[in-house]
Amino acid sequence: MNNKNIIEQYDILASVTSPHSFTVVEAHGAGFKDETGKEYVNLNEINRQLGYSNLHFTKMMKDCLDSAAPEKTSQYKNRLYHHIVETTNNDFQKILLTSSGSEAVEWAIRVSRKRAGRYEIVSFWNSIHGRTYLASSVSGNPVRKTGYGPLAPGIVFAPYPYCYRCQFDESPDRCNFRCLEFLKQKIKSESSQGVAAVIVEPFQGAGIIFPPDGYLKALREWTAENGIELIFDEVQSGLGRLGHMYEYQRLGVVPDALLLGKGMGNGLHISAMLLKDIPDADPKIMTGGSGDLPLSCAGACAVFDELRKEEILDNVNQVGAYWHEALTKLAQKFSCIGDVRGRGASFAIELISDQESKKENNRLREKVVGQLQNHGFLPGQWHSSIILRPPLSITHKQAEDFVCCLERILDIEGI
Repeated sequence: MNNKNIIEQYDILASVTSPHSFTVVEAHGAGFKDETGKEYVNLNEINRQLGYSNLHFTKMMKDCLDSAAPEKTSQYKNRLYHHIVETTNNDFQKILLTSSGSEAVEWAIRVSRKRAGRYEIVSFWNSIHGRTYLASSVSGNPVRKTGYGPLAPGIVFAPYPYCYRCQFDESPDRCNFRCLEFLKQKIKSESSQGVAAVIVEPFQGAGIIFPPDGYLKALREWTAENGIELIFDEVQSGLGRLGHMYEYQRLGVVPDALLLGKGMGNGLHISAMLLKDIPDADPKIMTGGSGDLPLSCAGACAVFDELRKEEILDNVNQVGAYWHEALTKLAQKFSCIGDVRGRGASFAIELISDQESKKENNRLREKVVGQLQNHGFLPGQWHSSIILRPPLSITHKQAEDFVCCLERILDIEGI
């Protein structure tokens, strides 16, 4: 039995991860080759922030493995803390390294409840905060919850501002954040008035959905006025994904807790909870786990080293600017593209049946994605949207080649 057949037979996720039929023999940056020499571009990779075969990352891994003495390996954790403190401009006073984003989410919620002396948490529809019990309970996406109740109590959900499909049939230039006013009304009617924290993604990773300008600042003001902590889940938006180190800094909104993960270890398991104030909790309860293993810390150091050189962030901004312009032009050319949204290395292209109804066209999305894959481009999918979130090392040429390929496919479809 070959390895692929073993995976198909025993892996509980085999039916949903859809392993490709090819075998990778060479990988670099955002691309790789199979055994036939065919080249692919991975447009759906949020764990390998630096991409494949990054020389500095590889060297850091080797150096760490060669340093067996504990007094030597601890240097990586110390160095990582320096990176975090310096890049966040000392906005946060305490750090907890965890093995996953789910764990960071759970600790942030527990700490905020302990500190506030209240227990309710506000979250948003379509959010994804993890797959452990509390993290999935606080997620607004039904995929991880349906059929797996009871869920954790004390959670109030509100609509995330998805302007293309506004729940209130408004437009961002005139609505005055009606969805935020709706959140306030939900709390009045549905909660015990004991809200400890609001957890929010600066942009939603599921669907690449961005709130309108000013929304998160207004949310920060409301939470501050009411003694409610604000937790920013930057597992996807942080560490260069949008062309800068952290989205909270671009927004000018400092949350009470900042969560990092996914690409932080470039494929290794490490995440972090950053707290603005010292937690009102016994630190002994947070001991254990494997978030601060030397190898993981070394991997995270390599990510920070590369991001702080600025070449990668410059590349992300250039690719993002190109994609925004090029994909907007495609949307003007093809009526099947209802919405293009994104920045940096995160974009969504939403396909629809017609402009008036905005009806999702999942069949077209499936067909287009299949043809893109045949041409060597491997994007993500969400409902009727094509999702682009490649390694930050994607080249401008790879970004251009994708747009050209997509345009040819849509031309052939005649829509």
